[in-house]
Order: sequence, then C-alpha cells, then structure tokens
Amino acid sequence: MVDYGIVKPSNKILERGTPTVITSHNIETATTMYAGRLVKAGTTDYDIVVNDGVSPVIGWLGWEQADMNNRPATVDTIYAASEEAPVLRGGDFNIVASLAVGFVAARGDVLIPWGSGTVAPAVQFPEGWGVKIPFIKKTSEYTTGVVLPQYMRVNDVWVHVVTNASATIDIGLLSSASGDADGFVDGEDLTNAGWVNHNLVDAFADNITLGVLLDEVQIKDATGGAPVFTPIKTPYVVGATAKSVTYTTSDATVTGNFYVVVSSPGTFPVAIAEQPIDASAAAADIVVRSLI
Repeated sequence: MVDYGIVKPSNKILERGTPTVITSHNIETATTMYAGRLVKAGTTDYDIVVNDGVSPVIGWLGWEQADMNNRPATVDTIYAASEEAPVLRGGDFNIVASLAVGFVAARGDVLIPWGSGTVAPAVQFPEGWGVKIPFIKKTSEYTTGVVLPQYMRVNDVWVHVVTNASATIDIGLLSSASGDADGFVDGEDLTNAGWVNHNLVDAFADNITLGVLLDEVQIKDATGGAPVFTPIKTPYVVGATAKSVTYTTSDATVTGNFYVVVSSPGTFPVAIAEQPIDASAAAADIVVRSLI
C-alpha cells in the first residue's frame, strides 16, 4: 500500500492549505448542497445552487468557514435553503470533493465538473475532455453507472483496447430509458490492442462504426467507381431522459477503456486528484487539489 501523505480530515472539508478567496452566499436551493460540492450562481450573484456539470462554477461549498448558526451539524449534513454559506476558491489548497458514480480516479488525474456538484476524471482530446470509462466482456447492454449531465455536448467517443480479441463493442445510452445502445459507437473492432479508429468510409453504410447519435447523415459517393459511404459527424446534446452510458461487447474476453468526449461552458479542469478512489459503485469522497 502506497502512503500518499493524504489523509481525509475528520469533520472538516479542507485537508491542507487555505483558500485565498472566501465569499459568503445564500443557499437558494438546498438540493445536494453538501460541503465540498461545486456550486454555481443562482438567481442573483448572492445566491448559489449546486453545479449541474455544464455551467461555469464559482467555487467549492465550504463548511468549517461557515458561521456556527448556519453551519450544518457535520460535513455530511446538507445545507438548508436560505442559510448563509462560504464559497472557497483561489487554488492551491486541498479539499474533500465528491467523485461522481461510475468513475475510477488515479492520483494525478485531471478532474472536471460533473452533475450534482461532483467531479470526474478526464483526458484532453482535440474535441474536448474525455471522461474515462472501463469496459470488460458484457454480452448484453451493461449500465456503467455514468450519467451524463443534461445539456452536455458529446463530441465523440474514443476506444482504447487493453486485452484484444476478435470482438466488437457498442457504446450508447440506456435503451430502456429512450436511449440508443449503439448510438455513439456501433460495432467498433477490438481485434487489435491500442486506440481504435472509427470506420468512416465503407462500401456498405451499415459498416460505418460511428453511432447514429453522432452520425447526422451519410453521403454516398460513386465518383471513383464503386460507391462508398462517409458520415458527417455532429455533436449530440444530452436530453432530459436518455443520460445513462451503456456498452455491449461480443462474446470474447476483452478489456479496455472508452472515453466519452464532452464539452460545455463549464467543462474545464477544476482540480487534480490527490489520491486514488474507486467510485464505480457509488459516488465517493476524494481529496483533491483545487485549481480554481
């Protein structure tokens, strides 16, 4: 076991360091307003609500900096509406944040805002920030636990194969919730280890591996002799119902990760993970170094 020198504090939200900016705000809506969550502006500049994962954040909801008359009993107790609460920012301090369900963070991972004031590990791609989701053999539609924030834009999905086999993978949104199980990736080839390129040019339209949620229209071109199909890739904006990310593989032993590449006005690095945390089954506390 590695000692990272990071210990989650008891009934405190700051692990080390002091925010250079602490401002007081009014809790406009109590929903999910726990200490350590990212918050955004409410109706007025004085009001705050929990961040939705797509709006610009103004800071972290504090606890020990609050007035005793307004502070919840513990860091795990939700704030009540109309209470005055501190918002922390300025960077270069460690705070106990919440890692969103479905994700696994490694020490040093860049973290971006996610739904309900949580954070998610992400890697920068040309099209935006890709949140990393592991996969193994699942021969029926498997729900990863990752829920995309409403109004977030999905620009692409990249697949990285670790254990390869003669197999394919579909990636999409939960079909039983009005989603499309292969809406992002449709039959991507897992034969070779490493990064997988979409099949974007083929003599048969059904062989295009970009899913229909990202494939607005396919163009048939016969100018070179035999006809070929190429898709026009367009971003997908997450709606109110279909938000749960799922995947399905064929029946072979495969492992790897896929990256859902997203963007929004609020999608930017807000912290660095200071410890490894597994939130694949449920959201989990994580000590992070604030970048805001």
